Amino acid sequence: MSGILFLRSAKDDEETDAYICAAQREGFEAENVGVLSSVFVNEDALSMLLEQSQQKGAVATSARAVNALRRVWDGARWNKQPFFTVGPSAISIIEQMGFTPSGSESGNASNLATFIIDNLNSSGPLLFLSGDKSLNILQERLKEAGISLDSMMVYTTGPNPQFRYQYEAAAGRLGTRLKWIVFFSPSGVDFFLEAGLSVGQCSVASIGKTTSACLMERGIPVHVEAARPNAQSLLEAIVKSDAK
Repeated sequence: MSGILFLRSAKDDEETDAYICAAQREGFEAENVGVLSSVFVNEDALSMLLEQSQQKGAVATSARAVNALRRVWDGARWNKQPFFTVGPSAISIIEQMGFTPSGSESGNASNLATFIIDNLNSSGPLLFLSGDKSLNILQERLKEAGISLDSMMVYTTGPNPQFRYQYEAAAGRLGTRLKWIVFFSPSGVDFFLEAGLSVGQCSVASIGKTTSACLMERGIPVHVEAARPNAQSLLEAIVKSDAK
C-alpha cells in the first residue's frame, strides 16, 4: 500500500475528510499535515461594510475567506445576491449560509474572472474577500473589465509552528510507503521549503495551475495536477499516473 501526505489542514466542520476518504477508496494510506495557520482579521470593518448594503454580490476563492464572512454574518438580504466562488469547501459553506454559489465549475481564479465578467448582471460593487497571501489575478481581471470591487483582507496566513515536527512524524509513520506529496497553495510551497524540507524521491501532486507554477518556479517537478480543485479529480490524476 502506497502512502500520500496532503499538505493541508483537515476542516473542522467536516465529519469526514474528503481527501483522506478519496485516497483510502483508491487503496492509499493517507494523512493530512497542516502547513499553514490562519488568523481572522478586520471583523469589525467587515461588519461595517456589510451594514452599508451597497454591494451587489460577493467573491471569495477560499473556504477561509467564506468562513471569515460567516463569523460576522447576519444579512438575509444578501441571500438574494450572487456569490461567486470556486472550490468544494467554499461552496459547501456558502450553501450552508443560504446562497446558491455561482461559477463553482470554473476551477481557478482566472476562469472565475471570465465567468463573472460574462454573467454579472448588476453595476454595483462586489464584495471581494481575500487573505494576505492571495494573488491578484482575479482582482486585476475584474478591475480591467470595469467591475467595481469593495476589497477586504479577512484573514492572514503564516506557517504552522509545529509543521516540521508534524510532517516528519507523519512521514515516519508512512515510512518507505510514502510515494506522493500533495501541495495545495503557493504559500504552502514556500513554507514547506522554509522549514528546510524536501520532497526527496516522492512524486509531487498539485491542486491546481497556480500551485503548479509556484512549484516549478522553486525547482520542484510536478508529476500530476488536479483537473479540478477537489479530492476526486486529484486522486484520479494520481491513480492515472501510477498506472503508467
